Amino acid sequence: PQALLLLLLDDARGHASRPALVPTLWSHIARFLRFPAPLQMVYLFGGRRPGSDGLEECLDTAEVFDWWFGDWVPIPRMSSARVGAAAAVLGRLVVVAGGYCEHATEPLNTVEAFDPVDGTWSMLPSMPTRRYGLALTSVTGKLFAIGGDDGRSVCTANEVYCHDDASWVEVAPLLKPLAGGKAEAHAGKIYYVGGCDQNEELSAATFVYCP
Repeated sequence: PQALLLLLLDDARGHASRPALVPTLWSHIARFLRFPAPLQMVYLFGGRRPGSDGLEECLDTAEVFDWWFGDWVPIPRMSSARVGAAAAVLGRLVVVAGGYCEHATEPLNTVEAFDPVDGTWSMLPSMPTRRYGLALTSVTGKLFAIGGDDGRSVCTANEVYCHDDASWVEVAPLLKPLAGGKAEAHAGKIYYVGGCDQNEELSAATFVYCP
């Protein structure tokens, strides 16, 4: 109880006269201080909301969830608004790719990376295929962008980015055009699940890709 009381006092910002924590209590307090690493935190990028003119407003905002205070905290904005983009961790970076900023018929192929330690954005090489509703995941130090809608139709594109070479390469496409699915890496393989086809029919299939 005393350790928690001193922890509460130490969190009362603005009290210059608050007592310093007694070193012998540090080990007791430490058990209550568990923070996720920057890349394990929850991030929110872009999206859309109703605008003042009745039209939807596309957002370039980015936020991270503060587990200590239980609230969302703004972080630096992206270079452009993005709706239907995808995000994944690559090394020490959180990468955001694709989406659209005004019209779904004109998707983006731009890619940008957020460094949660430095709190800065940087541009990466653009994907060969413009699209939104894509899936993004990383495995063996490479980033894979799979499926999506290129503004005209749902596509099968599967492109891989190698950070060391700073280039994108087209690899084996999806066996079926799908958008809105999710991709996860496990044991060196990529699993793509869900999504819908050109006729907006949901897919129950699971596709496995071996890089």
